[in-house]
Amino acid sequence: MPSAALSARAASHVWSSNDQTSKSRGIFRPPALHHYKGERAHPMENQDIKLSIDGTTLVLHIGRHFLDGCSYWNTARHCNANYELHIILKGACQMDVISKTHTLTQGNAIIIAPGEYHMPHVTSDEFLKLSLPFSLSEHHLVKALRQAIPTSMVFALTPEQHQLSHSILDEFSNTRAFCADLIPSLLTGLMISVFRTLNVCDSSGNSADKVPSDWRTDVIDTFFEDNMACYGTEEQLAASLHLSKRQLARVLLEHYGMNFRQKLLGTRMDHAGWLLRTTNKSIGEICSIVGYNSETTFFKNFKNHYDMTPLQYRKQHQSTDI
Repeated sequence: MPSAALSARAASHVWSSNDQTSKSRGIFRPPALHHYKGERAHPMENQDIKLSIDGTTLVLHIGRHFLDGCSYWNTARHCNANYELHIILKGACQMDVISKTHTLTQGNAIIIAPGEYHMPHVTSDEFLKLSLPFSLSEHHLVKALRQAIPTSMVFALTPEQHQLSHSILDEFSNTRAFCADLIPSLLTGLMISVFRTLNVCDSSGNSADKVPSDWRTDVIDTFFEDNMACYGTEEQLAASLHLSKRQLARVLLEHYGMNFRQKLLGTRMDHAGWLLRTTNKSIGEICSIVGYNSETTFFKNFKNHYDMTPLQYRKQHQSTDI
């Protein structure tokens, strides 16, 4: 694993585990933070919340376990079709984005662009975050966001953003009157404030073609991240989306610019490269972890992807990343 040091304040309570599987995936489940944990699911969980910002539609994708996921991070290395905004409200963690490790502590936030492989790990014992995946209609704002954040960006929260984040979690943890009206308002205020911090410029009133959110990208992202050793087949992914293989190919091309085989290969090669850079696992072990039964096939695909052998790649990158 990359060894970027946590701050002295955060390092005193960084979690370590004897569970090798959990450690390798950065999984941690501390005791629930009951201050933001309601007795039942909030009616606005597991749905898309549409906000109107600068004449376009910003869609926040609120998952089924939105509140449960605030106090731990349980995800393998993956990339998504949407932007991700993660705000650290308590504790500390590290976030790998492509080949770089970011240290995030209380009062930090990170925004990650679509298609960038990333994984959180080394999460502190006491932890609280607000995670907001979002997508935008094609519009001036999309171009401005791409220019401001080509891959990822870490920034410090303003007092306003910190307060808004806590207010959002507080509203989600209850079912008080008018919460369905207040939550979108709070989220709009937070997203506008974040865009201002990132120097994302607004437009001069150009009209936008509204592109609806596509929940299928969540299924696709999860499909490729869930089990590194066995990704499943194109037929299985199509069936889980209730699509034909031809329809699935159109969805993959629209959202990722590639077909099933290309996305599968890209996911495997990214994870193989990450393991070579950040661990001392043998090449044979890595071959198996990323789903290859044949080392010959693995070597061939790796060399075609990186233009060098796995051993050459490790020698070139490991000295600076471990």
